Amino acid sequence: MATQQNEAEVSEASPSSPEPTVQVSDATVVPMGRPADRAEAALGNSPCPAVIAVAAAVAAAAAADNPAACSSDFEEHRDVLHMENGEGTTDPQLWCELKTMARRLMASLHPEDTMKDMLQALLQCSSDEDCQEQELYETTQAFASLKTRLSTRKQLWKCHPRTILMTKKHQDLVVTAKLKTMIRWLIDTAHIPNILLETAVFDELRDTFAADTCVRAWTADSDEPIDLIILLGGDGTLLHTAALFQGRMPPVLPFALGSMGFLTPFQFRTFDTSLRTIFNGNCSLFMRMRLQCRIARKSAAAPPMFHVLNEVVLDRGPTAYVTKLEILCNNQTITRVVGDGLIIATPTGSTAYSVAAGGSMVHPDMSCFLITPICPHSLSFRPIIVPSHIELEIRVLNKAAWASMDGRHQHELVEGESIFISCSPHPVPTITQQSATDDWFTGLSRCLSWNTRESFK
Repeated sequence: MATQQNEAEVSEASPSSPEPTVQVSDATVVPMGRPADRAEAALGNSPCPAVIAVAAAVAAAAAADNPAACSSDFEEHRDVLHMENGEGTTDPQLWCELKTMARRLMASLHPEDTMKDMLQALLQCSSDEDCQEQELYETTQAFASLKTRLSTRKQLWKCHPRTILMTKKHQDLVVTAKLKTMIRWLIDTAHIPNILLETAVFDELRDTFAADTCVRAWTADSDEPIDLIILLGGDGTLLHTAALFQGRMPPVLPFALGSMGFLTPFQFRTFDTSLRTIFNGNCSLFMRMRLQCRIARKSAAAPPMFHVLNEVVLDRGPTAYVTKLEILCNNQTITRVVGDGLIIATPTGSTAYSVAAGGSMVHPDMSCFLITPICPHSLSFRPIIVPSHIELEIRVLNKAAWASMDGRHQHELVEGESIFISCSPHPVPTITQQSATDDWFTGLSRCLSWNTRESFK
């Protein structure tokens, strides 16, 4: 699978601009796994650190809602944070790593940036070994505020992207015609030197662009750096595109040319204006969480790994019998499922299969999993939401069950085999039209007619 890094550079949009530039590839890969993994990943970035990646890693590891519970991320392991007699004691090594990241982040900011004030809360803790409850509370509140500011912070392309991958809705002549129009604009007006197409799409357009050597075929195992992905299609096209990148993924600019368009906020009729704004002006990147899925077989073969944007579904497949599953959280049994199956969804996937099965709709900026049963035998088994720092294991208890990831990659699991699900370290960076929140509520209203009434119009 492709794991390209991006070449185009961005810098933070600020009234005064002597800030260091940041590689898009670093800024778009926000570590979202266990706290220690996030810290290690952020610390391992380039010498000129990515502001967004480092800050988001620190914020995700340190953000908390109240001083008593501290951060759910910190609670993942006893060796990371212990709560004894109402006092918090952090693991010295992790605390030192967080301080190191904060110092690096401060060094990369402009001297007059008020964000530095927020970072002082972390650096002013009295001890690396003993952080009192009030100090931890002030620190986590500062980073909660920091995370909010980062989510609305604009990014500025330093130069036009040089290599663009274009994906489209398959077997749709209308979309194909619009793709030709956009490619011609990218060549003649934007002067993009490298335009990549999937092999099947390239073969379809080979004659049209035979004289344009900048248009080339691309496969998922290619290691050619990609600066930007432009998508023409619907939500299914975005799922297909995300599946091509089972590691780091370039930013995605989605144009709505599908049937739903919940995840594709940009309109094709104004594509030239949108592209000019993004190439020459500013844009916001939003990281969509993915699931990391590993199938554990009875055989000794290495388990396949998948990074899933919407949901993992385990169901009875072609059999007429109900499926029996056991759900474990961090090796502790939660419950057993008897019914047609089970959905484990991301917040992005909460408005897809999960909501059709009775699950809640969750804002995509939330860090959680949705566990939604499919026609459970017990009416008391209601959908639940769990934090994303845990690891789920779904174990098959009867003859067989079938697992699918985003509606593809179907695998049969026999009795005793399991699928392990955790938060992927490789999110999908999507360019927002307004902001992640505005785009989401617009999608609820436009695509799902959420709470629409005549009296509200």
